[in-house]
Amino acid sequence: MHLSDVIQALENTDNDMTWYYHEAKGEFVPVYDDTNMTQIEVMLNSDEYIELPSSYDIHEYHIMEMFIEQLTDQKIRNIMRNVIKGKGAFRRFKDLAHQYHIIDQWYQFLNREYKNIAISWCQKHNLSFVE
Repeated sequence: MHLSDVIQALENTDNDMTWYYHEAKGEFVPVYDDTNMTQIEVMLNSDEYIELPSSYDIHEYHIMEMFIEQLTDQKIRNIMRNVIKGKGAFRRFKDLAHQYHIIDQWYQFLNREYKNIAISWCQKHNLSFVE
């Protein structure tokens, strides 16, 4: 399996969709909240399907907090800490990341975290992968 396929599935996970991996077929299957419950139960109770981390497991807000804490500029770090409080945190965060020219750093950091999550998931389920 290509690690990039795992990462892509993780990036496309949201509150309404979870991905499953069918090892024998080598394919990822999206399952939406409105999917037939029988189909979901079959997948959950089958050894053929392995659930990928959900959006709650990935917790992109926490990744955003980790990114902020590693910023070397104290002033920007403090501003970013304050801007992520409350509704609309992601939009404000990205707007300021553009303003302070750290948006590329953010995406590099986010990509590394998704890669780490993907590698951990593969290792947890004894799945071999290529980068």
